[in-house]
Amino acid sequence: MNGEILEFIGRIPLLATAIGLEDTETPEGLRLGILSLFPAILALLLCFRYRRPLPAIWVGAVVGFVLWIVQPSTNLSMLYQWFPYDTMIGLLGLIATFGLMLGLWRTNGAALAFAEAISRRFVRGPRSAKLAAWGLGVLFFQGGAFSAVLVGGVIKPLADRHRVSHEELSYVIDATSSPISLLIPLNAWPFYVQGLLAVSGVAFLTTAYDRILFYVQSVPLFFFAMLSVTFTFLLAIDRLPFMGQRFRRAVTRARDTGKLDSAHAQPLSTPILSHSAIARGYEPRPSEFYLGIAGIIVMFVVAFRFLGPAWAFLTMGLGLVPAMLVSVKRGLAWNVLGRGLAYGTASVLPICLLLVAAVMLGSLSGELGAGHFVSRQLSGAIHPLFLPATLFLLSGVLAFGTGSSWGTFALVLPFSMPLAWAVAIVTEVAHPQFLLMLCLAASVNGSVFGDQCSPLSDTTILSSAASGCDVMDHVRTQWIPSAFAAAFAMVLWTLLAIIATWGF
Repeated sequence: MNGEILEFIGRIPLLATAIGLEDTETPEGLRLGILSLFPAILALLLCFRYRRPLPAIWVGAVVGFVLWIVQPSTNLSMLYQWFPYDTMIGLLGLIATFGLMLGLWRTNGAALAFAEAISRRFVRGPRSAKLAAWGLGVLFFQGGAFSAVLVGGVIKPLADRHRVSHEELSYVIDATSSPISLLIPLNAWPFYVQGLLAVSGVAFLTTAYDRILFYVQSVPLFFFAMLSVTFTFLLAIDRLPFMGQRFRRAVTRARDTGKLDSAHAQPLSTPILSHSAIARGYEPRPSEFYLGIAGIIVMFVVAFRFLGPAWAFLTMGLGLVPAMLVSVKRGLAWNVLGRGLAYGTASVLPICLLLVAAVMLGSLSGELGAGHFVSRQLSGAIHPLFLPATLFLLSGVLAFGTGSSWGTFALVLPFSMPLAWAVAIVTEVAHPQFLLMLCLAASVNGSVFGDQCSPLSDTTILSSAASGCDVMDHVRTQWIPSAFAAAFAMVLWTLLAIIATWGF
């Protein structure tokens, strides 16, 4: 039976050629026409149907691999020609570092000690409580889930004491988690995204270093992320004009009555967020937090300079060794430290699995010719002025439905980048590279926008849990300021697309 299935799948491309769906004009790589979209579309449909991006993207990756391997012109020995080993190794090393850091700080309490010291010094009322949450959200830019848990766990008791509604706190936590990760590219985001940016024939996107540099150069165009962080700051100082009536009522309710939740709220119960895992008898110090951060940064810079991007991300975890040794010298037992590191590493395993599947799906889609097919079909149908806004809306809808910004990256970027380049060439825009930067910004920001507004998102759920807010109360109150940020961002991208199209 399995052999018959594989034989049938192997004949699908021949059928596509017979009915005129396969594109055979380009000699580079496989060109399966509309069939090249099947793995990504299947993954997308499964995401929408079952609301579980991890298995859905793995299914898409496996199906894509089957479509690739059954072609007469392919074999396993050709994997090294297109599979992004350097990206995969670097990503796994970076996520492992994040897990080790999470486990170390969970055990020695360094990050918690730092956050509490900052909070005790500055928190005096509702505004300062929200400003402390905002500042910590900006500071802990390593990852959305990590930021949500840490900031919420530290600030919630102080915010509750000063009558900050849980809707306010959850919005500040959520809107400064993933957006900050986009804006401060000292984390896994640029390395992951660059693995999805390869466009055939584009010289400035050839190597991993080129693509990381392109991402960093595009950061000033990440308007939604900038506006999202700005809006949370305005909320913190009670100057946000785009709140909506539901949000305003939540603020008034908390200040006037002390009721931090709506009447029918069902806040998430998350005892793990309030339970201290610090080793018994160990006194945390903020200095260990500084040492860990400094060690990671120094190790990354040195390795990046002498070994390249992949090895820099793979070896940056060694920067935590000085902080570990200091903790042991101060009395932290080796076995306790080992358990903490093991816990942290195990906690990021689902992230590793998602990243591997997403990179595989994106690479296979490109190898099957999906980007080429989409760009050929749509390059003459979309005006470059409206392309960034269109990609933002598309990414936002997909991320909202799947609840995963990184999963949406894998679904959208392998198509949007070749499409943007094809539109730029066909329409002979004045600045094609600038248009491509706008489209990258719109695609990744749209994914974060949809993820931020989705009740299925892990950061949405964790932000609600860490602040003690009902998930749907959080979703209903934050969508209006998020929508305003999205609208303003699309206007800015469209205005800049005019410059990209017709010149300065």
